[in-house]
Amino acid sequence: MPQKCLPLLAPIFLAGVLAAPHAEACRCVPPSMKSAYRAAALIAQGTVVDIFPRPDIDGYMVNFKVQRSWKAPGQAMISFTTGTDCRYETQVGDQQLLFFTKAPDGSLATDRCMGNGSVEAKAAEIVWLTKQKGVPAAQVRQSR
Repeated sequence: MPQKCLPLLAPIFLAGVLAAPHAEACRCVPPSMKSAYRAAALIAQGTVVDIFPRPDIDGYMVNFKVQRSWKAPGQAMISFTTGTDCRYETQVGDQQLLFFTKAPDGSLATDRCMGNGSVEAKAAEIVWLTKQKGVPAAQVRQSR
């Protein structure tokens, strides 16, 4: 009798799976400041300038104007990618503290599991960086 029900239940099961909301596989515990610092090749505080879709990585390429950076000499403007289900969501004009990894080709990437956040939300981390790690590697001065 159970075998006779299987052909009837299979379409119902399949319809339920297809109708279910998209579940995101990215799960992470926010890292401590020390862990985030250790894992990052570059840490930068600045403003999101441009965001370009990157369908190939289910994410974005972002241009970021750097105000301060730690762990590596900073540039006035950097580009980075963020993609897949762990992409870090941001908008043009957002002021952020971002933690980056560096690929062998020198490109930068970040995701939501690295300790990123708005400057307002990460004020304590910025204080920690300044107190524990000294002055930033770069403070980019704006020409007036």
